[in-house]
Amino acid sequence: MELLRQDLGIAFIKLLLRCHKIEKNLAVSVGLSVDELHCLTQIHSSDPYCVKELSGTLGMKASRTSIILGDLERRGLLTRSLSLTDKRMERLSLTQDGIRTAENALMIARQAVEKFLTSIPLELRGSFFNPTALRNPLIEQ
Repeated sequence: MELLRQDLGIAFIKLLLRCHKIEKNLAVSVGLSVDELHCLTQIHSSDPYCVKELSGTLGMKASRTSIILGDLERRGLLTRSLSLTDKRMERLSLTQDGIRTAENALMIARQAVEKFLTSIPLELRGSFFNPTALRNPLIEQ
């Protein structure tokens, strides 16, 4: 039983590494770093977005998020403006180029997921996105 757990652990780490490589290749294919990709796609999915919320969602320090946003802004992919209701808040919006880049990244990601899903046996595909079907009490402690 212990050997099975160890094998599962190794398989999981290999899966994480493979996902990281896929994520890095995706970012490079749209001309971004992985952190820039995360910021851009999160803003795209929740526009408008403030820096504090974005930092929390991505698990980054606000200072790191600000640096990334500055880079994206200099490249013309997003704009920052003060909130009309609260001048202490900065609102983030994607430019047309930012929207195109985010949508391109999401299209490439969808294609990668579709390719991945075709490698999973048909009977397991439905449970892949069903969180209760894959629930493991060891992981959820």
